[in-house]
Amino acid sequence: MIKVMRKFAVSVMIFSAVSACAYAGGAGSTAVLTLLEPVSGADAAMGEAGVALSGSPSMLRYNPAGIISSGPGRAGFLYRRGLADDSYFALTASLGGGDITYAASVQYYTTGEITLFNLAGQEVTEVGQRDTVFNLGAATEIGGIPAGVNLKYITSEIFGEDGSAFAADLGMQYKEFEGMTLGLAVRNLGTGIEYVSDEEDLPLNVAAGASYSGDHYGGDLLLSMEVPYFVNEKETLILAGAEFIYNGMLALRGGYRVNLDDTSGEDVPVTLGVGIIWNNYLIDYGVGLASDLSSPHNISVTLLY
Repeated sequence: MIKVMRKFAVSVMIFSAVSACAYAGGAGSTAVLTLLEPVSGADAAMGEAGVALSGSPSMLRYNPAGIISSGPGRAGFLYRRGLADDSYFALTASLGGGDITYAASVQYYTTGEITLFNLAGQEVTEVGQRDTVFNLGAATEIGGIPAGVNLKYITSEIFGEDGSAFAADLGMQYKEFEGMTLGLAVRNLGTGIEYVSDEEDLPLNVAAGASYSGDHYGGDLLLSMEVPYFVNEKETLILAGAEFIYNGMLALRGGYRVNLDDTSGEDVPVTLGVGIIWNNYLIDYGVGLASDLSSPHNISVTLLY
């Protein structure tokens, strides 16, 4: 009887946690929302419109084809601390130089410990949620077109009940136009993740977009747009971002996010950020301007080697 009551209580807590994430997350609100988190401050500042961008291992998050021009090697670290005890970090790295470019990343999120009361009225302290996502990707040119794949292994725990899943991202880019790149990606295609006896879907989405880069106004200008469609939620977003690098040292960035199907679901519509390029180091900061005190502050450091 005690085991049955405990299982029921855990199920209620998991349902509450997933429901809370779904309410807060807007489009793409299924299980393991860590899959939708940025892995660099620069991407966060540009509204995460990354499906048609390239040149960084962080592109593994948006389109694995985009890692193909990330250079001989880059390694980055992002950290974000929430208002409570929750925290998130991401490690990224790439290795290129041949016909194939490889990239890997690890994403980790935890709410920290949460104190609850069970059905017997006893105080219980457990980790509310803890997600870890391992990514391993590769990209090359097929017929002159960059194409890539990213394989994922996901572990997730909610109030002591854990599950795991496998997923993959597939992507390609087209760069025949002067300064223009087109991108297409299918993200989080894989198995569901099961907590207790309920299986939750991963945030499967299909994204298309375009970017433009060129020399303007005495600096390097980058514009990007992405339109992701979240299959399970049947919701579509429009993401737009801009970056201006002055004198090869200072980057100014901004982004805008619109949810076409549920405008109340996109609670961080405007993003801003700055970046400093110093020798072989990139220091980037991005913030989402939320309507409450939950504005996410993302800070990342990238090393070129």
